[in-house]
Amino acid sequence: YTGFSVRDVDPSKSTLKAALAQLIDEAEELLDNVAISSNGAEIAVNRQWVEQRDYQALEQAWTAAQKDYRNAETFTDYQQAISDLAQAIEDFREAMSYGLQPVSVHFSDVPASHWAFEHIEYLYSQGLVTGKTTTLFAPDEPITRAEFITILYRMSRENSTTGSSGFSDVAANTYYSAAVAWGVRAGVTNGTSATTFSPDAPITREEICAMLYRYANYQGHNFSYTQAAQAFTDQNDISTYALSAVDTMHRSGIIDGYINGSFLPQGYANRAEAAKMLALLQQMITSTTAVTASYAA
Repeated sequence: YTGFSVRDVDPSKSTLKAALAQLIDEAEELLDNVAISSNGAEIAVNRQWVEQRDYQALEQAWTAAQKDYRNAETFTDYQQAISDLAQAIEDFREAMSYGLQPVSVHFSDVPASHWAFEHIEYLYSQGLVTGKTTTLFAPDEPITRAEFITILYRMSRENSTTGSSGFSDVAANTYYSAAVAWGVRAGVTNGTSATTFSPDAPITREEICAMLYRYANYQGHNFSYTQAAQAFTDQNDISTYALSAVDTMHRSGIIDGYINGSFLPQGYANRAEAAKMLALLQQMITSTTAVTASYAA
C-alpha cells in the first residue's frame, strides 16, 4: 500500500506535483520486469502472477498520471490524479498479494526477462520443444529445417512413424525422419528439391511462412487479419511460392518485417524468433478449436 492520501498532502502545487511524481515512479517500478503468460490472460510482475486486467488498469492509470503531471493546472487536478493513481497502485498490490504461481525458468539462457520467454515456455509446457541440452535452449542460434518441421509435427499430435519422405538426405534413423515424412504427406513441405530436404540447413523466413501457412491449411484454420497488407521494400525478392504465405503470416501478426521496410525472405530466423511464430500459430489454432467445440457442445 502506498500510504498516500490526498488529505495528507500539503495543498501547494509544487508539493502535489512532487507527490504525483513519486507515485508515478512507484507505479513504473511495478510495471517493470513484465512477462505475459502463455495464454495471454496473466502477467508476471516480479515473478508473481497477476490478472492481465489488473496490470492494464495500473498501466492506464500510470499513463494518465504522466499526462496529468505535465498538464494539470489546478490543485483539484493534482489531487484527483494522486487519488486515482494511489488507488490503482493499492489495487494492484492487493492483486499481487494473492500469491499465484511463480514464473518457471527451464532454460538458463532464456530468463524471464527474455523477450521470447513466454513463447518458449509455452512450447516447452506443451511438449513441443526441447533445448539443445537440458538447460540450454540456444535462442540466438538459427533454427534448421529439421528442427522446424519436427516442431510442426509435434504440434499436429500425430504419431505416425511409418513411411518414407522420399528424400535422399533424410536417413530413416534420424530424430526428424518421421516428421519429414509426415510433412510430405500433409503437404506442409516439398523439400528443397525433388530429392532433397536439406535438414541441417537454416530455414529461411519465407520457408517458415510457407510451412506455417500450409500447416494452418492442413489444420483447417482460417486466419483473422490484425494488420494491413504491406508491400515490403524487397517484395520482389520473395519467391512466388511464398508470396501468399508471407502476406497471410504478416497480416495475421505472426511475422513482422523490419524497421527499414524490408522482409528479408532469404534471411534466417533464430530459435527464439521461430518459437514466437510457432507459439502464436498454435495458440490461434487451439483457441479457434476451443471456440468451435464450445458451440458444438
